[in-house]
Amino acid sequence: MGHRPQRCHGCGGSLPEEAPGDAVDRRQVFELRAWVEVTEHQVHAVGCPCCGAVTAGVFPAEVPAPTQYGLGMKAFVVYLDNHHLLPMERSCELVHDLTGHWLSEGTLYNLDRALSVRLEPFMVRTRALLRVAEVVHFDESGRATRDGLRTSAARERYRGARLPRGGGRFGGDWSPCSHGRVGRKLA
Repeated sequence: MGHRPQRCHGCGGSLPEEAPGDAVDRRQVFELRAWVEVTEHQVHAVGCPCCGAVTAGVFPAEVPAPTQYGLGMKAFVVYLDNHHLLPMERSCELVHDLTGHWLSEGTLYNLDRALSVRLEPFMVRTRALLRVAEVVHFDESGRATRDGLRTSAARERYRGARLPRGGGRFGGDWSPCSHGRVGRKLA
C-alpha cells in the first residue's frame, strides 16, 4: 500500500499522481483476519462439435457433497477440540465469534471421528513401539489419587501392559528413574 504526498512540502504545489516517486520508507502491519471463505465449484457440460455428445466435467475428489468444510476449517476446529481441549460447544462458539459461521457439535464430532480413523495406523504403530521401549516417559498427565499422591493417567493405562524388555520402566517428571534423564520426552 503506497502513501504518496499530495502537496510539495517545499512550495506547497500539487503533486500529480503521474509524477514519478520512490518508496523511501517502509512499515508493516500484521493483522489477524478470520472469516469463512466459500468457494463454489461448478461442473460444466460441453457439447462435442464433432458428434454432438454432451460430456459433463467431474468434481474434484475433495468436493464429494453439495456443501462441506475445507481442510483449513477442519484442521482448526479439530485442533481446538483436541490440542486445546476445548469442549465441543466452546469450539463451535469460538468459530462463530471469529467468523460469524455456526458449526454444529455434531459436525465437530464427525470431524474428530474421521481424524481418529485416519490416525489409527499411527496409533497402532505407536502402541507397538511403546510396548517394546526400554523406558516409557509420561509427561503432563498427572492426577491426584486417594492417598494424595500424584500419578499419571497414561501410566495407569499402561500399568497392566507388558513391556517385554526387562519389564520396562516408567519415567516422569515426578518419579525417580535410573536412566538419569527424568523430565525429557523419550517416547
